[in-house]
Amino acid sequence: MLQRKLRQYQLAGHDLSQLIYQITAAPMDGARSISSVLHGRLQRAPLPDPGHAVTWARRTPEGAPQIAHELAADLDKRRRELGERLVAKPEPWLTRHLGVLPPDASPALREDYVRRAGTAAAYREARGITDPQQAVSLGPHPEPELSAMQRDTFRALEIADEQAEIRAARRAVLEARVLEGERAQATASPDVSGRLRLTAQAEADAWQQSAAAETEHDPVRAYNARALANHMAADKARLEAASARYEQWSATTAATREAAGKAKAELQRREHEPGPAETEILGSEADHDGGRAARLDQLQARANEAAARIEAERTELDASNEYTARLEREAQADLEADRQAEALAEIEMELQ
Repeated sequence: MLQRKLRQYQLAGHDLSQLIYQITAAPMDGARSISSVLHGRLQRAPLPDPGHAVTWARRTPEGAPQIAHELAADLDKRRRELGERLVAKPEPWLTRHLGVLPPDASPALREDYVRRAGTAAAYREARGITDPQQAVSLGPHPEPELSAMQRDTFRALEIADEQAEIRAARRAVLEARVLEGERAQATASPDVSGRLRLTAQAEADAWQQSAAAETEHDPVRAYNARALANHMAADKARLEAASARYEQWSATTAATREAAGKAKAELQRREHEPGPAETEILGSEADHDGGRAARLDQLQARANEAAARIEAERTELDASNEYTARLEREAQADLEADRQAEALAEIEMELQ
């Protein structure tokens, strides 16, 4: 994760060696995770805005092999060629955002147009976008290089409202994004954070009870409490591993699931959007009542979500309480079995 983050900053035009120096200059004595400390410092590091014109030549480290510098030069040349081509024959996705370059445009304005158009065209070519109406892909990119090109395209085309781009997307693109989100959701690990929290609390309570019993010279109660604490500790270790798997899944699929949610919302909006004839009939009354109805639907949806969360938490708590009670019964049964075995052993020794 840290290496990927550094690569993202490098692709944004920042000096990688200077970044590494900034985040490693201060001591890290007592740090439980060196990677986490460096990641946190990297996020807090004051970084200047490299500006819009970040070329591939600038993104390539000075100490990189010669072939890397040659490839960067070819990529910059290709971006320039695509920009010049679009000046002569602009495509719908470009004119929707930047318009058409006037024939009498100044050299500075023409150069800016070529740079912006070439940046977006290079990204579309790398992403494989052929739809003449689609300027940029709506989904995330796992590759840092492609993700950087996507961000450059948003800036070059001055796309400040992502929702406008979603509304311009074709239905097939939105449906594909929803499908990717469903696939990501299907690979989800169970979220055991609630059970982990309750189990950790139960373990702490059991150790506290054990210490209190030892102080009161009650070995039986102390033994029961220690047995329960050990059971809880083992279960907590298992839940911690499961929780780590869930957090990893959540982090790696967050962008995909977010994009799927936006695409799904847009599809639902299109289904409920009235046709031209219906719009003419409803008129201004539809605008007033429709806004009110949408507000009521939103409030109802929030209420349903809150009720579902409360019910889920209640079910989880009941299950955890039942689980804790079962462990206590098992520990008590183990203790009784030990006592019976000791009693039988004493009886056998007396008979001998």
